[in-house]
Amino acid sequence: MQEILHLAAKYKMKNPVKIPLQHTRSVNALIADYLNKKSETESFYSFYPSLDGFRKAIASPIKKTIPQSILSEILLKQHGLVKNSTKESEENIRLLSKQNSFTITTGHQLCLNTGPLYFIYKIISVIRLSQILKKEFPLTNFIPVFWLAGEDHDFDEINHFNIYKKQLQWNIDAKGSVGHLNTNTLDAVFSDYQTLLGSTMHSDYLKSLFENSYLKHDNLKDAARFLVNNLFGEYGLVIVDGDDLAFKEAAMHLFTHDIKEKISHHEVQKTNEQLENLNYKVQVTPREINFFYASEQSRERIVYEDKKYRVLNTDKQFTDTEFFNHIADNPINISPNVVTRPLYQQFLLPNLAYVGGAGELAYWLQYKTMFEKHDLFFPVLVPRDSFTLVEEKTALKMEKLNLSPENIFSNEIDLEKQVIQSLPQYFELTEEKLKLQLLYTELKDKMKKFEPTLEGSVSAELQTVLKGIDNLQSKINKAVKLKSDGALNQLKNVLDKLFPERELQERTENFAQYYNEYGSDFFKVILTHSNPLDLSHKILILSKNKPL
Repeated sequence: MQEILHLAAKYKMKNPVKIPLQHTRSVNALIADYLNKKSETESFYSFYPSLDGFRKAIASPIKKTIPQSILSEILLKQHGLVKNSTKESEENIRLLSKQNSFTITTGHQLCLNTGPLYFIYKIISVIRLSQILKKEFPLTNFIPVFWLAGEDHDFDEINHFNIYKKQLQWNIDAKGSVGHLNTNTLDAVFSDYQTLLGSTMHSDYLKSLFENSYLKHDNLKDAARFLVNNLFGEYGLVIVDGDDLAFKEAAMHLFTHDIKEKISHHEVQKTNEQLENLNYKVQVTPREINFFYASEQSRERIVYEDKKYRVLNTDKQFTDTEFFNHIADNPINISPNVVTRPLYQQFLLPNLAYVGGAGELAYWLQYKTMFEKHDLFFPVLVPRDSFTLVEEKTALKMEKLNLSPENIFSNEIDLEKQVIQSLPQYFELTEEKLKLQLLYTELKDKMKKFEPTLEGSVSAELQTVLKGIDNLQSKINKAVKLKSDGALNQLKNVLDKLFPERELQERTENFAQYYNEYGSDFFKVILTHSNPLDLSHKILILSKNKPL
């Protein structure tokens, strides 16, 4: 790990460099104001994401709807679904049976091979936050949790990942919840992945991890569980699958109550009106019924029309009595949507905090009164950690360009100007223009004594000369700019590395690209520098395995 970080000494700078999340241009207005503690946002959350906020949250009454011994028992069964479950995770599951134990939760779709880097950053954030809270509040247990979003059905969002500027994509005709998809058609993706990884110190591990996860498990959620266990099980991460019959049986009253009373629809709609009146953009628009009907082959919206419950795009329809009897007998068929999934999660877990990206937290801020109406604790909302990774070659280019990590989020045009102006050959005639102005002022004063009417001619002549100087400077600097193409190309290469497709790096690149270079030290370095409570984006300089 020390080898990865040695560049900090070379650059004589802190590593990582931290900038406020609000300055990354990736945070929406509502979250920016939330982080800035603007008074307009106070009614939309219960506790601010700080140690003091957690102190208040821990002291608050947190309703635990499922006996924690039952929760622990169900999770132990899930824990045994794959062969690489760790003793550290099992110990944390058993800790959940104790009343002084709380979960720190994040979740994500089951992106192939974890998808973008922020999948990894989310998990590291809950692990690190649990460690920080345990140190601050030693009498309380904090359990890091990853919620498997296997009920999601947006296959196009999870069927690919990017590595070394190539996109590897799983092409099948997918139907229903992605967690149930059979993984036996991933051979072609695996073949391309092996080729891209090449042969490095760490490529064999990455290849076997993909093969053992996806080609040796029957469905996507078991494959994802195995993969995440392999990467983070040693840290005691607990993986929770909400698509579980025992969990849904326990939550059936929550589901039916919300459907009958339309609580989620009414409460979120009222909050949305408040947010819009404050000129905030809402992330989620609730429906009258915020649940899907899920089967092996489909996941479709439930609607209430003509005094009947109908499942869209099917011939299923029920009277009131038939519908509630049916879901009571078949609770696995009810699947929460983006509005009610947080309710379901909080119902199942003794959850103290939810860790998510800016977009996620923006829609969680729409849900506070919905939670209150359901008599559920509204957790602390914590932004996940966010990183930009600067590798050795890129860092060296930045040094040559006099480009500091602090200003990489500046406008690209401004960065181009900065690079040009920092070059030694940049041509500037400001001093000469000042001298000319002084000379013409002296000339004007001298001519006043002989012919005052010529004063205007002197001023006009000065403007002509200054304009000529400006034209001369412009021509010379155009030539300088042509000579500076190399520097501008270097700047483009830097930005391509830090902002692929001009997106945040963490939204496009896959962890394997970095693990292939640095091995498990990559995760250790990220974990070392993670602290979601400092509310910063971290620019982290990495180095190859040999010192500079």
